[in-house]
Amino acid sequence: MRRNMEHCADSATNSAMPPTMIEIAPNVFVETGFQRVVVGAVLTAAGWLCIDTPPLPADARAWLISLQAISDQPVRYVINTDGHRDRILTCALFDAPVIAHEAAARPLFGLGRNFMAQSASELTGDEQTFLQIANTRFTPPQITYSTSLYVEIGGRELVLLSQPSACAGSAWVALPEERVLFVGDTVCLNQPPFIQDGCTAQWLEALRRLQDGTYAGWTIVSGRDGVISPAALGPLVEVLEAAQAGVAELVEASGTRADVAALVGGLMARYPACVGRERAQAERRLLAGLEAMFDGLNGASHA
Repeated sequence: MRRNMEHCADSATNSAMPPTMIEIAPNVFVETGFQRVVVGAVLTAAGWLCIDTPPLPADARAWLISLQAISDQPVRYVINTDGHRDRILTCALFDAPVIAHEAAARPLFGLGRNFMAQSASELTGDEQTFLQIANTRFTPPQITYSTSLYVEIGGRELVLLSQPSACAGSAWVALPEERVLFVGDTVCLNQPPFIQDGCTAQWLEALRRLQDGTYAGWTIVSGRDGVISPAALGPLVEVLEAAQAGVAELVEASGTRADVAALVGGLMARYPACVGRERAQAERRLLAGLEAMFDGLNGASHA
């Protein structure tokens, strides 16, 4: 089914739309019903722009079907807000060029043949889902940028902005006219933060800009939690500040890299709902992030 562009604004009430898909601005959609990630899409006169993709092939195909139910225009580009596994694995299924920050893209170019199988093992314990992920072709980004990238297509304007936070290659996708901002993993309210590259100072600065009114009146979309209010960012800021302070104290006390492991328990205690397989993975990611922070601060201290 293809609808006329002038009728797209009423899509939130269209029966073909899943109940977990919302239209947050005219022809700007967010899907919150998939595992692990929240994805977005912008419909232009020239086709779709997809912001991140679900990690499971079945979910990726369902997302495509939902978009085609609104308009059968092709997907023109897939935009990744970072290079985390759970938002890049199914990009190839969208049959469109992939755009990512160069720091997110760089590690993806040299991945071996076992990358998809390793990712499947980390994401699921279900054999059928494992095989679906492992047998999916992986496509690294074809278009990269360093600081920002301006995209104008089909009457829509988007600005891709480098914003180191969860990782050095984290990026925001802004629609200035619609006052919509996709912030990816810069905001993760209900799970421990993944401090991949130790960019905590830049992450905190980004969160304070979201809190201080710089984006007042904008719709902010987290890549984990969907539409969020800046008022909800306090606990995340507190966790990052606690991590930063704990690692800084170790460096000042001439502690070792191994000592950062003692910080994990206190930080994870803030997330009692994170249990089982997810908790074990979160602890490993948090430890790696704290170690990256220690390396950065310790190097600066010696310098």
